[in-house]
Amino acid sequence: MLHKEFISFVFVKDFYLKTCLFLLFLLSLSSVAIGQELSFTRFDSLAYSTPDSALSYLSSLNKTNYSHKEELDFKLKMAYALMRKSELSASADLLYTGLKDSLISDFPLIKARYYRVLGINQYLNQQKKEAFVSFYRCLSELEKEDEFETRAAIYHSLGSMFVEDEKPDSAEYYLSNSIHIRENHAETNKSFLMLCYRVYASFLAEQKKYEEAKTIYLKTLDYARKANDITLEASVFVSLIQLPNYPLSNKELENQIDSIIEKMSKHASENAKVFALALSSYALKDRGLTNKAYDLLKLAYQFQNNIHEKSLAEAIAQKQVEYETELVQAQNLALQQKSEIQELQIKQSRQEKVLLFLALIVVLIGATLFYLRLKNRQDKLAFETELETQRVQTQALLDGEEQEKRRISMELHDGVAQMLAGVHFYLEALKTSKKPDSKWVDAAIDILSKTVYEVRSLSHSLSVSKWADLSIEEALEEIKKFSTVDLSIISERKNFEFQSQEQKLGLIRILQELIKNAISHGKSTRIEIELKEEIPNELNIQFSDNGSNFNPFDDIHAKGIGLKNIQTRMKFWGISCNYMRNDEKNYCSLLLKSSTS
Repeated sequence: MLHKEFISFVFVKDFYLKTCLFLLFLLSLSSVAIGQELSFTRFDSLAYSTPDSALSYLSSLNKTNYSHKEELDFKLKMAYALMRKSELSASADLLYTGLKDSLISDFPLIKARYYRVLGINQYLNQQKKEAFVSFYRCLSELEKEDEFETRAAIYHSLGSMFVEDEKPDSAEYYLSNSIHIRENHAETNKSFLMLCYRVYASFLAEQKKYEEAKTIYLKTLDYARKANDITLEASVFVSLIQLPNYPLSNKELENQIDSIIEKMSKHASENAKVFALALSSYALKDRGLTNKAYDLLKLAYQFQNNIHEKSLAEAIAQKQVEYETELVQAQNLALQQKSEIQELQIKQSRQEKVLLFLALIVVLIGATLFYLRLKNRQDKLAFETELETQRVQTQALLDGEEQEKRRISMELHDGVAQMLAGVHFYLEALKTSKKPDSKWVDAAIDILSKTVYEVRSLSHSLSVSKWADLSIEEALEEIKKFSTVDLSIISERKNFEFQSQEQKLGLIRILQELIKNAISHGKSTRIEIELKEEIPNELNIQFSDNGSNFNPFDDIHAKGIGLKNIQTRMKFWGISCNYMRNDEKNYCSLLLKSSTS
């Protein structure tokens, strides 16, 4: 909306018209700023007055859910703000990009505004021919829309440009059509319509179409008197009496000016008084009524701090109007814009909080479902793992029992049975011999004694129920009683507790087998067992013997039934083993952890 005031201000040469245009522009700023949303019309005023505020406003917008139409409108506003900041190249790039959009033709009004802003950009960039083309394209797009404000503004801009180019026919066509459009719409801005009248009447006067100019001047003068606009009345009256077809006698002129001055005395604005006095003085001086003109000019000097010349009085009046009006309007506009931006930011902040809250709920629901699903999967996996562990443990126990049965069978077969066979041999020899030898009796008795010992040892190793109530140290002492070698037991166990009685019995079985292997295979004469608890909840068993280099855990010896039993129990109860030989001794280190470690 505002570029029409700007173009008029540039093109119009008359001093008063420039002042009125500027005042109307400020009025447009204040009127446009009142509203609930920053439409393009209101954004126009914001960008014209404070481009940086307009750019900040655009940066604060949340464009996440913008439609394609809203995206185009956003780019148009950005281009307009950049243009008002004199960044013409960046503004033009955005405008050309928007006009190349494949869907912009679906929105004729937005496309028309693109051409309108592009035309202003081109005019400011000294591309007047291109500006004409853009304005005409804007009008072409407006044929598809019933929107009078933009059309009237384009007509006024084209008319002003044709005035500058001294093409009166074209200028008259567009200026008259701009007025015609506004006259046919009740909601048009009357002040701007009057301004259009003044511009058009001034143009007609320059073209010597005095009757038409007189008609428009009288229409404007009537409106000024009804609206009690003293400055407009004075200005129009001075322009009117300069027409050759509006003769007034000096007396009539003085009466008219006295009427204006009487109205002026009741006017609150000092600037309006000075302006009216200056114009009235100019009109009287032009008619040769110098005394009256001097009195009015002297009165203007009193209002305007001793203005010495009419031109100086007009300049001071202009500056005063510019300063006071611009300051007040700019402050009001800044406050309104700040309030609007704050309201928009608060609304946006509330929307973001709501969206954040909803997102948080969605995340919590998703996390809960994920947790329940994961927990269900973990529970299922734990259940399956527990079943598999129980199956493995059960299988390990069954395997251990089978291996234990085979071991007992082999010990009975290879040990006790062979000894009894030897006794049987000696007894048969004694029975059949004609000359019995006493050595055969001694040999049979010796073998029988060993057989008795072997049976007792085997029976003792199988009877573990009596160890259930004994500590590991007490159980080892019981084993020591039946040992045929020097067995040393040292315990530094403090607080270590076995997971179960089965774990303790399993360790006793392992130590029994190690003692048996050290004696039968390693030919040991001394065995040392040391229990240590150097780390809480960890029991370290150091087993050593002075037998031959016999590693029960190598690939060759580990194939025996007894050693397979050891390995099965160690794996079942999680017992680690480390074997080594040093200084003519065999060392086996066992590490057992309790359930709390």
